[in-house]
Amino acid sequence: MKLSTATGMTNCHTHIFTADHVPERFLPLRLVRWLARKKHFKWFAWILNNLNPFSRNDLLERYVSFMRQGMEKTQEGILRNLMDFYPSDTKFVILTMDMEYMNAGNPKKSYTEQLDEIVKLLPAYHDRLYPFVFSDPRRPDLFDFVRKYIESGFRGIKIYPPLGYFPFDERLNPVYEYAVAHSLPVTTHCSTGGIYTRESRKNLPCLHPVTGKKMKWQNRKSYVHQFTDPDNFRILLERFPELKVCFGHFGGTDEMDKFLAAENWNEMNETWFQKIKELLKEFPNTYADISFTKVDMSLIPLINATIESPLFKEKILFGTDFYMNKIEGNESKFSIYLRDALGNSNFQQIAVKNPQTFLK
Repeated sequence: MKLSTATGMTNCHTHIFTADHVPERFLPLRLVRWLARKKHFKWFAWILNNLNPFSRNDLLERYVSFMRQGMEKTQEGILRNLMDFYPSDTKFVILTMDMEYMNAGNPKKSYTEQLDEIVKLLPAYHDRLYPFVFSDPRRPDLFDFVRKYIESGFRGIKIYPPLGYFPFDERLNPVYEYAVAHSLPVTTHCSTGGIYTRESRKNLPCLHPVTGKKMKWQNRKSYVHQFTDPDNFRILLERFPELKVCFGHFGGTDEMDKFLAAENWNEMNETWFQKIKELLKEFPNTYADISFTKVDMSLIPLINATIESPLFKEKILFGTDFYMNKIEGNESKFSIYLRDALGNSNFQQIAVKNPQTFLK
């Protein structure tokens, strides 16, 4: 079932890379290559369903859900699966992923191959695709690399700090300067979930390079939050106040839950959700999308109240994080429920009007 009445919409947060573009240690126990074999995948899925038939939220089941799409042989195959859920005039921001510097091994196909495949898709889908080129400061000749693909039809830039760098890394400055000069949008991962670097602890920074504070280590997953904390984007935006930035995931569901559970303003102000809202108020070209890796419809009233505020009405973007998300049902079911919960006017605002400004 498609969203037949929601025309002209844009999904501002999607992925179409395949398992061949993912490093071997992206999933635990080196499951990527093993699951990519069709016979292994079917056997593994059957085992999970029979060992745990009552849980819809099991972590391993999410790996299976992820690999089910990633097993497509081509990015076009995944793209077509995505498009099937939407009206024929829907546009999609395609966020590519460069995972070659997260110390998790090499993907079967290089990041350059991932981008070149998308370049070949653009003539057939040029009016519907807005691909973003990933900018990792550790990639040699990064600026020339980014400029090449922008000039080949890419429409924006993606960064992902928990892969092991700060968003204000000075090696990214030429890319940001180029983005400002050409009004290119930048989407950044900004939640406490997602993938993260496998780099050795000894090679990770001990001190924050700007504040000088000691970087805390409890475990790797919590350590990388210190790269992604919205406070780091304040440092970036004070350097580039005109930069057009979208905070992917709006801090994430866990931080929204903390915001709702806060007993005073001090606790609220420490949540990433509130920190991002402050950045949206202060910097003119900032946005946040509502794509959630773990979809929680109970948070929609909070999203709706945020959209209703004149301060944020033009700052929120529709996105689903396909296919990295875990949506009960499918894309169209989620979008229909979302539109019903937000009301048609607010849904049109975040899915049609605001993306036009962000992507202009």
